[in-house]
Amino acid sequence: MDQEEISRLCASLFIHSKEEKLWSVRDSLKESAGKKLDLCLVGKVLSTKHVNREAFRAVIPKIWQMKLEIEVVQDNIFLFYFRNQGDRFRVLAGGPWCFDNGILVLEKLSGTGDIAKVGLTRVVFWVQIPNAPFLCMTKEMSEFLGQLIGELIDIDVGVTGECFGKYLRLKVAIDISQPLKRFLRLELTKGEESLLLLRYEKLSEYCFHCGIIGHSHQECHNRKCTDIRASSMEFDIGPWLRATNPPGQNKTFGHQRARSEKLHDRNEGAGISEKTNDRPSSTDGSWRSKFMGDGSKG
Repeated sequence: MDQEEISRLCASLFIHSKEEKLWSVRDSLKESAGKKLDLCLVGKVLSTKHVNREAFRAVIPKIWQMKLEIEVVQDNIFLFYFRNQGDRFRVLAGGPWCFDNGILVLEKLSGTGDIAKVGLTRVVFWVQIPNAPFLCMTKEMSEFLGQLIGELIDIDVGVTGECFGKYLRLKVAIDISQPLKRFLRLELTKGEESLLLLRYEKLSEYCFHCGIIGHSHQECHNRKCTDIRASSMEFDIGPWLRATNPPGQNKTFGHQRARSEKLHDRNEGAGISEKTNDRPSSTDGSWRSKFMGDGSKG
Protein backbone atom coordinates (compact mmCIF):
# COMPACT_ATOMS: atom_id res chain seq x y z
CA MET A 1 0.00 0.00 0.00
CA ASP A 2 1.57 3.31 -1.08
CA GLN A 3 1.24 6.71 0.56
CA GLU A 4 -1.58 7.87 -1.76
CA GLU A 5 -3.68 4.80 -0.94
CA ILE A 6 -3.07 5.29 2.77
CA SER A 7 -4.10 8.95 2.54
CA ARG A 8 -7.32 8.09 0.69
CA LEU A 9 -8.15 5.38 3.21
CA CYS A 10 -7.56 7.68 6.18
CA ALA A 11 -9.72 10.38 4.59
CA SER A 12 -12.52 7.86 4.14
CA LEU A 13 -12.27 6.51 7.69
CA PHE A 14 -12.16 10.01 9.17
CA ILE A 15 -15.86 10.37 8.38
CA HIS A 16 -16.60 7.55 10.83
CA SER A 17 -13.86 8.42 13.32
CA LYS A 18 -16.33 9.46 16.04
CA GLU A 19 -17.08 5.77 16.52
CA GLU A 20 -13.60 5.27 18.06
CA LYS A 21 -12.40 6.75 21.35
CA LEU A 22 -9.94 9.66 21.09
CA TRP A 23 -6.76 8.83 22.97
CA SER A 24 -4.42 11.49 24.29
CA VAL A 25 -0.65 10.94 24.17
CA ARG A 26 1.57 11.84 27.11
CA ASP A 27 3.98 14.70 26.54
CA SER A 28 6.89 12.53 27.72
CA LEU A 29 6.15 10.00 24.98
CA LYS A 30 5.95 12.69 22.31
CA GLU A 31 9.18 14.26 23.54
CA SER A 32 11.01 10.92 23.47
CA ALA A 33 9.77 10.17 19.96
CA GLY A 34 10.68 13.68 18.81
CA LYS A 35 14.29 13.18 19.92
CA LYS A 36 14.50 10.08 17.74
CA LEU A 37 13.05 11.98 14.78
CA ASP A 38 15.88 14.47 15.25
CA LEU A 39 18.27 11.67 14.29
CA CYS A 40 16.44 10.92 11.05
CA LEU A 41 16.45 12.10 7.46
CA VAL A 42 14.10 11.15 4.67
CA GLY A 43 15.57 10.92 1.20
CA LYS A 44 14.49 10.31 -2.37
CA VAL A 45 16.63 9.28 -5.33
CA LEU A 46 15.46 11.32 -8.31
CA SER A 47 15.44 8.86 -11.17
CA THR A 48 13.03 7.62 -13.81
CA LYS A 49 13.87 4.03 -12.85
CA HIS A 50 13.59 2.15 -9.57
CA VAL A 51 16.91 1.91 -7.78
CA ASN A 52 18.33 -1.38 -6.54
CA ARG A 53 17.25 -1.14 -2.89
CA GLU A 54 19.67 -3.72 -1.53
CA ALA A 55 22.57 -2.13 -3.38
CA PHE A 56 21.52 1.29 -2.08
CA ARG A 57 21.41 0.07 1.54
CA ALA A 58 24.81 -1.58 1.16
CA VAL A 59 26.62 1.24 -0.65
CA ILE A 60 25.39 4.41 1.07
CA PRO A 61 26.96 3.62 4.50
CA LYS A 62 30.28 3.01 2.72
CA ILE A 63 30.08 6.31 0.89
CA TRP A 64 29.14 8.19 4.06
CA GLN A 65 31.67 6.16 6.08
CA MET A 66 29.38 5.65 9.04
CA LYS A 67 26.99 3.16 10.58
CA LEU A 68 23.29 3.90 10.24
CA GLU A 69 19.96 2.23 9.63
CA ILE A 70 18.28 2.60 6.22
CA GLU A 71 14.64 1.63 5.77
CA VAL A 72 12.71 1.52 2.51
CA VAL A 73 9.59 3.72 2.61
CA GLN A 74 8.38 3.26 -0.96
CA ASP A 75 9.83 3.22 -4.47
CA ASN A 76 12.94 5.43 -4.34
CA ILE A 77 12.18 6.95 -0.91
CA PHE A 78 14.23 5.90 2.14
CA LEU A 79 14.41 6.73 5.84
CA PHE A 80 17.86 7.19 7.38
CA TYR A 81 18.33 6.75 11.14
CA PHE A 82 21.69 8.08 12.40
CA ARG A 83 23.50 7.21 15.62
CA ASN A 84 24.17 10.84 16.52
CA GLN A 85 23.50 14.41 15.43
CA GLY A 86 27.07 14.83 14.19
CA ASP A 87 26.70 12.13 11.56
CA ARG A 88 23.44 13.61 10.33
CA PHE A 89 25.02 17.06 10.11
CA ARG A 90 28.01 15.74 8.14
CA VAL A 91 25.72 14.11 5.59
CA LEU A 92 23.63 17.26 5.12
CA ALA A 93 26.74 19.45 4.89
CA GLY A 94 28.54 17.16 2.46
CA GLY A 95 25.82 16.99 -0.18
CA PRO A 96 24.45 16.87 -2.69
CA TRP A 97 24.82 13.09 -2.95
CA CYS A 98 24.07 10.78 -5.86
CA PHE A 99 23.25 7.13 -6.37
CA ASP A 100 23.34 5.54 -9.82
CA ASN A 101 23.50 9.01 -11.40
CA GLY A 102 20.34 10.17 -9.62
CA ILE A 103 20.54 12.96 -7.07
CA LEU A 104 19.56 12.06 -3.50
CA VAL A 105 17.21 14.70 -2.06
CA LEU A 106 17.42 14.81 1.74
CA GLU A 107 15.09 16.52 4.21
CA LYS A 108 14.68 16.60 7.98
CA LEU A 109 11.46 15.36 9.53
CA SER A 110 9.36 17.79 11.56
CA GLY A 111 6.11 17.75 13.49
CA THR A 112 4.67 14.25 13.57
CA GLY A 113 7.17 13.07 10.96
CA ASP A 114 4.58 12.54 8.25
CA ILE A 115 6.69 11.65 5.20
CA ALA A 116 3.76 12.36 2.90
CA LYS A 117 4.03 16.03 3.87
CA VAL A 118 7.76 16.29 3.13
CA GLY A 119 8.27 18.14 -0.14
CA LEU A 120 11.61 16.58 -1.16
CA THR A 121 12.18 19.35 -3.72
CA ARG A 122 14.96 21.30 -2.02
CA VAL A 123 18.66 20.69 -2.65
CA VAL A 124 21.64 22.79 -1.56
CA PHE A 125 24.33 23.44 -4.17
CA TRP A 126 27.51 25.45 -4.31
CA VAL A 127 26.97 27.67 -7.34
CA GLN A 128 29.87 29.28 -9.19
CA ILE A 129 29.61 32.50 -11.21
CA PRO A 130 32.72 32.33 -13.42
CA ASN A 131 32.30 35.67 -15.20
CA ALA A 132 31.30 37.84 -12.24
CA PRO A 133 32.99 41.26 -12.40
CA PHE A 134 34.76 42.48 -9.28
CA LEU A 135 31.84 44.83 -8.61
CA CYS A 136 29.79 41.70 -7.80
CA MET A 137 32.41 40.16 -5.53
CA THR A 138 31.64 42.14 -2.40
CA LYS A 139 29.78 40.54 0.48
CA GLU A 140 26.72 42.73 -0.04
CA MET A 141 26.51 42.06 -3.78
CA SER A 142 27.03 38.33 -3.19
CA GLU A 143 24.08 38.28 -0.78
CA PHE A 144 21.92 39.99 -3.39
CA LEU A 145 22.93 37.57 -6.16
CA GLY A 146 22.48 34.51 -3.98
CA GLN A 147 18.92 35.53 -3.17
CA LEU A 148 18.18 35.83 -6.88
CA ILE A 149 19.23 32.20 -7.39
CA GLY A 150 17.41 30.69 -4.40
CA GLU A 151 17.68 30.60 -0.63
CA LEU A 152 21.15 31.85 0.27
CA ILE A 153 22.90 29.57 2.77
CA ASP A 154 26.53 30.68 2.69
CA ILE A 155 29.15 32.61 0.76
CA ASP A 156 32.72 31.52 0.06
CA VAL A 157 34.65 34.48 1.45
CA GLY A 158 38.34 35.18 1.91
CA VAL A 159 40.15 36.42 5.01
CA THR A 160 38.97 39.96 4.28
CA GLY A 161 35.34 38.92 4.30
CA GLU A 162 34.89 39.78 0.63
CA CYS A 163 34.70 37.38 -2.32
CA PHE A 164 37.47 38.62 -4.60
CA GLY A 165 38.97 35.77 -6.59
CA LYS A 166 38.79 33.86 -9.84
CA TYR A 167 35.02 33.46 -9.54
CA LEU A 168 32.13 34.00 -7.15
CA ARG A 169 30.98 30.98 -5.12
CA LEU A 170 27.62 30.87 -3.32
CA LYS A 171 25.89 28.10 -1.37
CA VAL A 172 22.21 28.18 -2.29
CA ALA A 173 19.16 25.99 -1.70
CA ILE A 174 17.16 25.65 -4.91
CA ASP A 175 13.80 24.17 -5.85
CA ILE A 176 14.67 21.23 -8.10
CA SER A 177 11.08 20.89 -9.33
CA GLN A 178 11.88 23.97 -11.43
CA PRO A 179 14.41 24.28 -14.29
CA LEU A 180 17.95 25.13 -13.28
CA LYS A 181 18.78 28.79 -13.62
CA ARG A 182 21.44 29.18 -16.29
CA PHE A 183 22.28 32.85 -15.83
CA LEU A 184 21.33 36.12 -14.16
CA ARG A 185 20.56 39.30 -16.12
CA LEU A 186 21.77 42.42 -14.35
CA GLU A 187 21.90 46.11 -15.15
CA LEU A 188 25.22 46.95 -13.51
CA THR A 189 25.73 49.98 -15.74
CA LYS A 190 22.87 52.28 -16.72
CA GLY A 191 21.33 51.03 -19.97
CA GLU A 192 23.75 48.11 -20.30
CA GLU A 193 22.88 44.46 -19.63
CA SER A 194 25.31 42.02 -18.05
CA LEU A 195 24.83 38.24 -18.24
CA LEU A 196 26.29 36.22 -15.35
CA LEU A 197 26.64 32.49 -15.97
CA LEU A 198 25.72 29.98 -13.24
CA ARG A 199 27.50 26.64 -12.79
CA TYR A 200 26.62 23.99 -10.21
CA GLU A 201 29.08 21.84 -8.27
CA LYS A 202 28.29 18.12 -7.78
CA LEU A 203 25.46 18.30 -10.31
CA SER A 204 24.03 14.90 -11.27
CA GLU A 205 21.88 13.97 -14.26
CA TYR A 206 19.71 16.77 -15.64
CA CYS A 207 17.77 17.39 -18.83
CA PHE A 208 19.38 19.41 -21.61
CA HIS A 209 15.89 20.17 -22.95
CA CYS A 210 13.89 21.40 -19.93
CA GLY A 211 16.70 21.97 -17.42
CA ILE A 212 15.11 19.89 -14.65
CA ILE A 213 17.19 17.51 -12.52
CA GLY A 214 16.27 13.82 -12.42
CA HIS A 215 15.97 12.71 -16.04
CA SER A 216 17.89 12.89 -19.30
CA HIS A 217 17.01 14.70 -22.52
CA GLN A 218 15.87 11.40 -24.07
CA GLU A 219 13.47 10.76 -21.17
CA CYS A 220 11.98 14.26 -21.08
CA HIS A 221 8.17 14.32 -21.26
CA ASN A 222 8.24 17.94 -22.42
CA ARG A 223 10.27 17.11 -25.54
CA LYS A 224 8.40 16.49 -28.76
CA CYS A 225 9.87 14.16 -31.35
CA THR A 226 9.46 16.86 -33.97
CA ASP A 227 10.94 19.62 -31.81
CA ILE A 228 13.08 21.57 -34.27
CA ARG A 229 14.59 23.54 -31.39
CA ALA A 230 16.24 20.46 -29.86
CA SER A 231 19.72 21.24 -31.09
CA SER A 232 19.65 24.83 -29.86
CA MET A 233 18.22 23.76 -26.48
CA GLU A 234 21.02 21.24 -26.06
CA PHE A 235 23.44 24.10 -26.58
CA ASP A 236 21.65 26.46 -24.21
CA ILE A 237 21.36 23.84 -21.44
CA GLY A 238 24.45 21.71 -21.71
CA PRO A 239 27.34 20.14 -19.80
CA TRP A 240 28.72 23.59 -19.06
CA LEU A 241 26.22 23.92 -16.18
CA ARG A 242 28.26 21.34 -14.25
CA ALA A 243 31.16 22.99 -12.41
CA THR A 244 34.40 21.42 -11.24
CA ASN A 245 34.82 21.35 -7.47
CA PRO A 246 37.53 23.66 -6.12
CA PRO A 247 40.73 21.96 -4.93
CA GLY A 248 40.97 21.41 -1.21
CA GLN A 249 37.31 20.51 -0.83
CA ASN A 250 36.53 17.36 1.15
CA LYS A 251 36.33 14.65 -1.50
CA THR A 252 35.11 11.95 0.88
CA PHE A 253 32.02 13.93 1.83
CA GLY A 254 31.48 15.29 -1.64
CA HIS A 255 29.73 14.00 -4.71
CA GLN A 256 29.72 10.21 -5.16
CA ARG A 257 28.19 8.16 -7.94
CA ALA A 258 27.37 4.65 -6.77
CA ARG A 259 26.45 2.10 -9.41
CA SER A 260 24.01 -0.59 -8.39
CA GLU A 261 25.72 -3.23 -10.51
CA LYS A 262 29.00 -4.57 -9.15
CA LEU A 263 28.45 -2.51 -6.03
CA HIS A 264 31.61 -3.74 -4.35
CA ASP A 265 33.70 -2.57 -7.29
CA ARG A 266 31.80 0.57 -8.16
CA ASN A 267 31.96 2.52 -4.86
CA GLU A 268 33.79 5.31 -6.60
CA GLY A 269 33.93 9.08 -6.92
CA ALA A 270 32.10 11.45 -9.16
CA GLY A 271 33.96 10.78 -12.36
CA ILE A 272 34.29 14.53 -12.78
CA SER A 273 37.94 15.47 -13.07
CA GLU A 274 39.44 18.07 -10.77
CA LYS A 275 41.11 20.91 -12.61
CA THR A 276 43.58 23.41 -11.32
CA ASN A 277 41.97 26.42 -9.76
CA ASP A 278 43.63 29.30 -7.96
CA ARG A 279 40.57 30.09 -5.87
CA PRO A 280 41.25 29.25 -2.20
CA SER A 281 38.54 27.46 -0.27
CA SER A 282 37.03 29.21 2.72
CA THR A 283 38.54 27.35 5.66
CA ASP A 284 38.37 30.26 8.12
CA GLY A 285 34.70 29.85 9.03
CA SER A 286 31.49 30.65 7.22
CA TRP A 287 30.30 34.00 5.99
CA ARG A 288 27.34 33.94 8.39
CA SER A 289 29.37 33.13 11.51
CA LYS A 290 31.89 35.83 10.64
CA PHE A 291 29.71 38.69 9.60
CA MET A 292 26.06 38.17 10.40
CA GLY A 293 26.58 38.14 14.15
CA ASP A 294 28.54 41.35 14.71
CA GLY A 295 27.76 43.21 11.48
CA SER A 296 31.44 43.90 10.84
CA LYS A 297 32.71 44.44 7.32
CA GLY A 298 35.80 43.00 5.67
